[in-house]
Amino acid sequence: MKKHIFYSTLFLILVLTGCKKDDDDCSDITNPKCSNYDPCWNIQPTADFKLRGTSVGFPVAENLVAEWCDTIFNWGVEFVADMENADSYEWYIGPEIEPRLGRSFKLGFKNYYQDTIQNLNPNNPDYYLPLDITLIVRNEKDQCIGQSDTLLTSSSRLVLTRKTLTQGTFVGRVEGEDFDREVTFWLNGEDLSNPVFEQ
Repeated sequence: MKKHIFYSTLFLILVLTGCKKDDDDCSDITNPKCSNYDPCWNIQPTADFKLRGTSVGFPVAENLVAEWCDTIFNWGVEFVADMENADSYEWYIGPEIEPRLGRSFKLGFKNYYQDTIQNLNPNNPDYYLPLDITLIVRNEKDQCIGQSDTLLTSSSRLVLTRKTLTQGTFVGRVEGEDFDREVTFWLNGEDLSNPVFEQ
C-alpha cells in the first residue's frame, strides 16, 4: 500500500512539474503569463470604419444581418469604428455640425430618403446624392500609442439607394482585390432559393 502511494505521489509530482515547465516555455504573445507577452498585440490605431444597412429601433435576426457596404438599400445604417477602446470617437455625418459619439451606433435617414426633390441624384434616380462621413479617433499617447496615432481621421461616402442590390450587374471591388470589375447577381429566371453568383 505504501509503495502504491509513493508511486502515485511521484507520478503526480512529475505531471505537475511537466505542466509547470510548459508554462515557463510558453511563447504566446496574447498570454500575460508568457515571458514574451505583448500588451499591444491587439491595439491597432486606426480611424477606419464600416457601414451596413440595418433596421433602426428594433433588432435584426442574425441570418438577416447585412454585409458591410457603403451603398445601402433603404434608410437604416449601422456605423462601426474598426479600433476598439480608443479614448473618443467623433462622427460627422453629411451636413451635421455636431458630432455623434461612440464606437458604434445606428442612424435612420428616413427624412433624407423621403426628400426625393432635394436628395435624389438627378443623373441616376435609383440613387441618392452621396453623404460624406468623417470619423475622428482620439487616443492618449502611451506605450502602445505613438504620437502620430493620437489623432486619426478617416472619410468615406455613404450612398443610399432605392434599387435593391441583390439582383443585377454592378461595378465594384471584391474584398482582397485592388481593381474594379463587373459582378452579376441573381440572373433573371433563376431560382432565388438557390442563386448562382456569376462573376
